[in-house]
Amino acid sequence: MGSSNSKTPRVGYLTVDVQRSGRAASVILDGELDLGSSHLVSEVLLRLEAEPADPLVVDMSKVSFLDCSALSVLLGAYSRAVRDDRKLGIVNVQPAVRKIFNLTGCRDLLSDSEVADPGREAMKA
Repeated sequence: MGSSNSKTPRVGYLTVDVQRSGRAASVILDGELDLGSSHLVSEVLLRLEAEPADPLVVDMSKVSFLDCSALSVLLGAYSRAVRDDRKLGIVNVQPAVRKIFNLTGCRDLLSDSEVADPGREAMKA
């Protein structure tokens, strides 16, 4: 199957870009993930999970801020992935945001090496 990309409109200080390659999907977040934008991320993740995208990778290399509402969205996605026996990878987390995961005991959500990033694999082809 081929690959496809889609970019959602900017909400607050966040842009969401979705890259597809077969069943795999990458969600590339750019900006601040907070109460004002977490609903958009939740909607995108739920839509991809319903298809279902497997693996589903959330690339946070361009996320500069994360609050508790956004962390809750990611925890929900992680819980659903475990429940549905799908792979979810949260990758490329910047140090300031990684600190939030560590301080809240959510370090297990991070997966820098377990799930390959389908967006990068599609770019190599």
